[in-house]
Amino acid sequence: VAQLHTLNAETWHCLQQAWPAVEPHAERILVEFFTHCVDEPAFARIGSDQKTALVVEQLAHWQLVFTANLRDEYLESTRRMTLAIMEAGLSSHWPMTVANFCQQGFAAILAGKHRFAHARRDRAIHALIKTIIFDVDIAMSDYLACQRELEQQRKLEIEAAITDFEDCVAPATGAFLEASTMLKTIAEVLDDEVGITIE
Repeated sequence: VAQLHTLNAETWHCLQQAWPAVEPHAERILVEFFTHCVDEPAFARIGSDQKTALVVEQLAHWQLVFTANLRDEYLESTRRMTLAIMEAGLSSHWPMTVANFCQQGFAAILAGKHRFAHARRDRAIHALIKTIIFDVDIAMSDYLACQRELEQQRKLEIEAAITDFEDCVAPATGAFLEASTMLKTIAEVLDDEVGITIE
């Protein structure tokens, strides 16, 4: 997938050089984003602890996006971020919304840092945009994968509950059928006896 987004050694080099400039402002930009979303109904329902957890996870994830070269810890961070988003009840579009807002803030920082070095500025911002698009791609795919896993888990739990129920009621059903058969037999005998008496 990284190759499809044309991410390469130069991309990682640009990002690693950019992170020291971006890091001091990353939390402020995230807080601004959450303030920007305060009137969003889905976000308004989130408690303060979940908002704090989202900020912490997102900051840690951004650091890996800029520095981890897509190693295993980046993918692990993506899963943690996905689970935090799902636990907060946010949709699969949330990673794209966050990324779009933060990308603008990060690009402004890099543009200011390299305002006298246009070629370096352009390379840094180009690397930033490519990587964030890639990160959103991975995040949304992981969100959908988590959804499928949860749906499969719920399906298995429902099937197990149905099986348990059937196992519990089966003996009672058998006893009921046996009693019903016995009562039918008794009724037939009584009918016969009544018939004999009348004759």
